[in-house]
Amino acid sequence: MTRTAIVVVALFVLAAVASANPVAYDAIYVSFDPDDIMPEIPPPAPGAVMCAYVWVELMDQGYFGFTTVAFRMGNTPGLDIVPMGFIPEPGFAVTGDWTSGYYVTTPCRDDFPVVVGCAQFQYVSGTGAITLSQHPVHGPFMYDCESTPGIVAYCVWWHGSIGVDQMMGDCGGNPVEDFSWTAIKGLYR
Repeated sequence: MTRTAIVVVALFVLAAVASANPVAYDAIYVSFDPDDIMPEIPPPAPGAVMCAYVWVELMDQGYFGFTTVAFRMGNTPGLDIVPMGFIPEPGFAVTGDWTSGYYVTTPCRDDFPVVVGCAQFQYVSGTGAITLSQHPVHGPFMYDCESTPGIVAYCVWWHGSIGVDQMMGDCGGNPVEDFSWTAIKGLYR
């Protein structure tokens, strides 16, 4: 009886831990604050120079960090901006531009979330979003920090919204794995 109770309690604990584990993907997103998550802002004054900070969030617990991420910046119709370049955070190097995409490299980073840099732009008028999309040549990828780097695909968690409701990306709404009780029991048979 005691042994059965211990097994049942252990299975409930494992189920709780499994349901709290994140989905195996990595995400990038835009924030208008380098120190906090701020995915939407009201329209600034015309002519204001702004930063859309690109953040990387490691969601997969199977490896430990990244050295490279590639993406492209853009904006939705209705938002009139002038792209001004990408200013990498200290320790990062960048090549590319808004149109051709950015390729950002660094020594292994495993302190998440991490800001890789500022996509600087001048606000002209309108409302919409500063968008992230896959790099036109390299696709949606990051190199991980393993001794033989592996390519890891990412999703966009959200874009940076200006004067509109938060614009979600392609990650989906639930960062929790869907486990059934049968699947959890099957791990221990």
